[in-house]
Amino acid sequence: MDTQYDCADCGCRFLIDISEEKTRTFRSSRPERCPRCGQEVGVGEVTCRECGTAFPANMPHWHIHCTLAAGPCPNCGKEYVSACIC
Repeated sequence: MDTQYDCADCGCRFLIDISEEKTRTFRSSRPERCPRCGQEVGVGEVTCRECGTAFPANMPHWHIHCTLAAGPCPNCGKEYVSACIC
């Protein structure tokens, strides 16, 4: 099924093909990239709340306007976690 995807970096909306099962859990091992900025589907830039460093993190959620993200900061090592806003 085709699903609308919003690039976490530039906001470009485009269609990606996913199975019904994968609509519940996102995995970033997808080949698609944003047609506008080239960002990998399932990855977006976040800013560490501890040290202010910007870095790419996995966006493990399929909701269109969700900012759920997680990953270790490459500068300070603090784990970045944001809550789902859907």
